[in-house]
Amino acid sequence: MADAFPNSHFVGFDYHEPSIERARELAAGSGVGDNTSFAVASAKDYPGSGYDLVCVFACLHDMGAPVGAAAHMHETLAADGTWMIVEPFANDSVAENLNPVGRVFYGASTVICTPASLAQEVGLALGAQAGEARLAEVIKEGGLLERAPRDGDAVALDPGGEALANETQGGVGMPKVSKQSARGGGEYGPVTDRSDEFSGYSVNFTTFHVDMDQRPMLKGLPNDECQCPHWGYVTKGSFTFLCGDREEVFNAGDAFYLPPGHAGIGNEPDSEMVQFSPTVALKETEEVITKNLQSQHGG
Repeated sequence: MADAFPNSHFVGFDYHEPSIERARELAAGSGVGDNTSFAVASAKDYPGSGYDLVCVFACLHDMGAPVGAAAHMHETLAADGTWMIVEPFANDSVAENLNPVGRVFYGASTVICTPASLAQEVGLALGAQAGEARLAEVIKEGGLLERAPRDGDAVALDPGGEALANETQGGVGMPKVSKQSARGGGEYGPVTDRSDEFSGYSVNFTTFHVDMDQRPMLKGLPNDECQCPHWGYVTKGSFTFLCGDREEVFNAGDAFYLPPGHAGIGNEPDSEMVQFSPTVALKETEEVITKNLQSQHGG
């Protein structure tokens, strides 16, 4: 890159001093010493600002505090700068990664990547098969949401959290998202959730793998009930909700509306739904649910 773009300056950082020394030698030997520089620093505290391009190559998952690194990337990028992230390819569930390549990465990650992260500050231990959804959560927590669209993408999120439709021939397409393209969510014990948001609404593709009474998770909300309205569609199984003093059952194929003041009290195992909710109200509910889950697990 330094040879191809001689009018640009390239800076390399690494916490491993011998690697930095070797990089300096290679740059000098390649005749690009004038527009390159190298320094020992971590991803959370490297110096400088206003960078047009920041690249991390197969190392975000090795970091102990990747959220802190993401926040620092955000702070040091130029207003129109780009963060390029290269990570080992992985799907978002273990089952999808049980292939010859995934098995190799899981094995290497168990003895190299994960212990390396655990030995550092925070020790998030993403591992080499974190998957795009989990990495997107880390990036979002650090304050960066947007990434360049690729073929097959549904939406791209901007730094304000608003989803933008992909450009299509002849104009801008309508926003859309699928379970495969959603960048939020994850595995939460017996629940698998894939989520995204646009135009002030969150879209959740949620699977409840076991029969669940959700009321203990709603403790602390008004009347211990969810106050966020939801519109949705049951794609598999069935769900039972208490709405005031009446019980409602939604089966596969049912579209539904849940007004404020409801609670899920059961479902068939492996039931699935697609749900639409106002993002602000949903996040208020999720904060209470998170606190209750942490309390139940001694967090």
